[in-house]
Amino acid sequence: MAQFTRQHAADLPAPLVGLASDNTAQFAVSVAFLAVLILVVCWQASRAALTLAPTSTGSQMWTPPSPIPFPSKRERESIGNVWPIIYALAVATLFGNGLLHLGQAVVMGGYTPGLVTAPLALAFTAFVLYRLMKIGLIKKWTLAILLIGGFALQVPLIVIALGIGKILVR
Repeated sequence: MAQFTRQHAADLPAPLVGLASDNTAQFAVSVAFLAVLILVVCWQASRAALTLAPTSTGSQMWTPPSPIPFPSKRERESIGNVWPIIYALAVATLFGNGLLHLGQAVVMGGYTPGLVTAPLALAFTAFVLYRLMKIGLIKKWTLAILLIGGFALQVPLIVIALGIGKILVR
């Protein structure tokens, strides 16, 4: 990554060049931070349960997928429906990141870091977003908002992750 940044510094936005990793260890710490963030979101979303079941009144509520332990009723009410939506936003952000890597390769006219894994990430996240729509967690218009928000969310996440890598690894 550091070599790519040096070779393409003129093609990258100036603030990103200043934050870009100087070595592999810094980049690894940045990626690890993002991985932990994704795991926390997934864990919290699983606690809020991503399966829907009809209630006796005909409305839908979150029910636990077994055998995942589910929080108490009071905890469920405090969690609300926010974590599944944050999960959907995280998936949309990963989808946008895959598009970003493909777009970088097109604009730069060649290989860019992340190009090889981008199609895999796009396929997986597209499937997850489709399933979230199929179970009724998100609607088509919500998906559009999530994709736009996820794409925009990449910038601060990248800046934060790269900053953490620079701070923790000198």
